[in-house]
Amino acid sequence: MYSKNKFYAGLAYNWRSRFLMGTSTNGTGMANNSNFRYCNAGVCQQIYYNLPLYGHSYGQLDFGANYQLNSHLRLYVQANNLTNVKARSDMEIVPGKFLPRNYYESDRRVDAGFNIKF
Repeated sequence: MYSKNKFYAGLAYNWRSRFLMGTSTNGTGMANNSNFRYCNAGVCQQIYYNLPLYGHSYGQLDFGANYQLNSHLRLYVQANNLTNVKARSDMEIVPGKFLPRNYYESDRRVDAGFNIKF
């Protein structure tokens, strides 16, 4: 953070570790799950319908700045996801084994404007 007189600027890095999104999330199974198996070293396990869905851990860098023109008007700019991080979700197909399910790209976002105080 940096602040002097009427000017402020700051960077923020936000981190989120893996988190549970749902235990029987829609779309994590298949209409015919009898043929869907996970095999490792010759040992196969049935993968069941309605698998737990987790948000994968991620971090993103954000920036914000503003300048107070007078007691009623403030200019600002805010930029989110400067590192262009892609979020993803994982299915837990068997206890402790996760496979990617979806990738989300929210892109970088920049917002600029002014605030008026009456």
